[in-house]
Amino acid sequence: MLLDRFYKPSNKMLFISLFGFVVLSVIITLLNPYIYSEVIMVNIIVFFLLGVFFEKVIIYSINWIIILFCLLYTWETIDIKINKSKYYYSFEPLMKYKCLGSFNFAKKEISQNVHCKTGLTNNESEEIITYLKNNEKTVEHLKHLGCYLIEFSENYVQFWYNDIVIDVEKTKNNTITYEISELE
Repeated sequence: MLLDRFYKPSNKMLFISLFGFVVLSVIITLLNPYIYSEVIMVNIIVFFLLGVFFEKVIIYSINWIIILFCLLYTWETIDIKINKSKYYYSFEPLMKYKCLGSFNFAKKEISQNVHCKTGLTNNESEEIITYLKNNEKTVEHLKHLGCYLIEFSENYVQFWYNDIVIDVEKTKNNTITYEISELE
């Protein structure tokens, strides 16, 4: 009864506004993937409210809410797929340290490569710590996604999550590829 006082938009107006909202959300997420969860949650709230207030879009809203929850659940793989080159080139400077094996987020410690007998020098450790502080936004974003360990090698970076490992590798023809492995 209270809602009858409000202006009821037409189907075309609802579709245009919802489509515009989705396109705007996709653009924001592509420009700044670090705020993906906030964008997805805002979308879920908007579609829920539209489904409650406008009976015409309730099925559409329910479908979008389910899709957005699926995206939220699989975002770490989607994020790496979208930004694989960015992540590879962002961590590429750390590959020059022959004794650097990995960086553990939980312990905030740098592990030594198992094949290295000498270990990291104090200068190298300080350079790596400085590098990680300068790229804190990327490191925090990966940590927010659930990544707990990053391993480095000569031409690849591995991102370890609870249930998957994502390898980002530079091939011989200089293309960046990624591969997802399930953990058992």
